[in-house]
Amino acid sequence: MIRRTLYVLLIVILLFNTVLAKTNKNPSPREFTKRFYSLLHELKIIGLPDADEFKMIAPYLSPSLRQLILAAKQKQKKYIKENPTNKPPWIEDDLFSISEETVRYRIGIPIISSKQVRIPIRITNREGKVMSRWMVTISLKRINNDWFVSNIFYETQKELKSENSLRTFLKTEY
Repeated sequence: MIRRTLYVLLIVILLFNTVLAKTNKNPSPREFTKRFYSLLHELKIIGLPDADEFKMIAPYLSPSLRQLILAAKQKQKKYIKENPTNKPPWIEDDLFSISEETVRYRIGIPIISSKQVRIPIRITNREGKVMSRWMVTISLKRINNDWFVSNIFYETQKELKSENSLRTFLKTEY
């Protein structure tokens, strides 16, 4: 009888811990990144996010990155108005490095410093029979105990350069 009671108690504790882990509002940087990239993979955003897409990803983005995206959207609208026959900026770009061709992405081990966390992400796309692989590094910033995407660095020949980043790309003048 005691054995059975302990067994039931153990199951209840395990179930409680599972539910608690799933409702954790302060995930680890790696778990936060998994959630963000899972959403991106589901949405498959091409170009600047539309209003509905933006509402879905905005809670993951730092306030300054949200502002940069909104400012880029305004620049894009202005460009379309002034150049109706030209292709506008950020219309077909893969800003988050996830597209309809993405077949797999793997979240790497976080690199933690005092002010930020950088997490490498290996991405694999398939276009027809051709597979392509590359890496990006997501930079997270902690604000009031919550993680936010601060930037995404597009890696070029294994180098992290600020000019190869989402922030820099969004600031480009057209």
